[in-house]
Amino acid sequence: MDTNTVFLVILVVIGLAIGTVGFDRFLHNRERPNFAAGVMMTAFAACGVLLLITGHNNFNHKATSLMFFAFILIGLAGNLLIDKNNIDDQESGRMSKWGTWWDRGNDNYIANIVDKWETWGLICIIGLVMFNVVFSKETKEVTAAQASPAPVAAVGKAQVQSKPKHTTHRFQSRKPSVVHHSKHL
Repeated sequence: MDTNTVFLVILVVIGLAIGTVGFDRFLHNRERPNFAAGVMMTAFAACGVLLLITGHNNFNHKATSLMFFAFILIGLAGNLLIDKNNIDDQESGRMSKWGTWWDRGNDNYIANIVDKWETWGLICIIGLVMFNVVFSKETKEVTAAQASPAPVAAVGKAQVQSKPKHTTHRFQSRKPSVVHHSKHL
């Protein structure tokens, strides 16, 4: 497998993982904030995965990756805002009835603070990856830059070497005809 295929598989796995978390949120949390967060995370992760699968060959590798991460960031940012509203609800005494799988069903203030920091961590990691993608060179560009000087030099040498051989062959083929012609005269 080449590097681009491995990278594509990794991004699809990330998208599916985030989509699974989102699906868990709206499957196990029937109240509106968590339900909305789950729908948003799942939808944007699914859009990112579909974009990667369908557009990987048609789009620039860098542009496709950045669009995928943009989808994921929008989903995470929406999740962060909805979590903030959920924490405000808990502070005002409106506690959520259901928890999530990562806090073992205990949907409390501490669990949501940890969840908030996990979301911030994911946003920072994805931001760093996007920064790296922006300033990295395309694989095709690097390959073309490394391969372009060698063929030009090889073609130049082949032309220089082929000219004397061709010229010598031409003169050799004419000499017998000239000699043959002079004998008849």
